[in-house]
Amino acid sequence: MSKSSIREVGGNKKEFIHVFAHIMEGRTTEQKANLFQKLIERLNEMFPEIPILSINISEFEWATYSSKSLINPLNEDGDLFSTINDWHKKSRPIY
Repeated sequence: MSKSSIREVGGNKKEFIHVFAHIMEGRTTEQKANLFQKLIERLNEMFPEIPILSINISEFEWATYSSKSLINPLNEDGDLFSTINDWHKKSRPIY
């Protein structure tokens, strides 16, 4: 994460931070709103001198996600998930 160079916003030059993030689908609107609020609060603690903080968060689909553990050839013991469908069924996180 890095703050932007000074930009003109509404006729004034000010520093700002805009966060682009991606989260896995499946959270309720309330869960997402809570997450976004906590992120803004934490950013405000970390960068109190920055007058403008904003977040743009997109969701991505389970079906289009992959990770190293999903392609690991040693993934035979059930501790790692061999397919995204298995992972989805066994450990869908709730935030």
